[in-house]
Amino acid sequence: MVPITRRKPALSCVLLTDRLTAESARWFSDIKTLTDELVIFVDINRADQETRGWAAGLATRLYEVPGKGFVEAHLREMFEACRCDWILRLDSDEQLSINGPESAWRDFLASAEYNHYQLPRRWLHPAGGFIAGEPWWPDPQFRLFRNELKQIIFPKLIHEPMHRREEAGRIAH
Repeated sequence: MVPITRRKPALSCVLLTDRLTAESARWFSDIKTLTDELVIFVDINRADQETRGWAAGLATRLYEVPGKGFVEAHLREMFEACRCDWILRLDSDEQLSINGPESAWRDFLASAEYNHYQLPRRWLHPAGGFIAGEPWWPDPQFRLFRNELKQIIFPKLIHEPMHRREEAGRIAH
């Protein structure tokens, strides 16, 4: 009898940005090694040439869009551009605690108990480093989820969170 081998789930990472720096580009370069694709949307109304250059060098696929003033207005089109089983949504001014080898992430996603997870994030400060105190750290956010867009309730307002009807898992920092 031939053993059945299961394909490890594929992971997309997606972000909309109008500003990337050398520090954030290094962070997204690390993220790219953990994912199967890094989909970047660049706000053409606000991004400078340096940001466009960083994005072009990092992205698996790059989209230039006229920004609508806030990320939440673009979430549906961003997620529709993702081709993998799972989506990791990031903002260009944040970092997540997702340490560990890629294989650990693949095993986690393959045996995932939930369809979406809140992950701790830290906000990067424009002068460098990050804000280490509450409420900015660990500030868990809905950032990792199965690519099942019909199950997601997309926000309509700035800073409004996404939702799914079922319970979210939490990944500790």
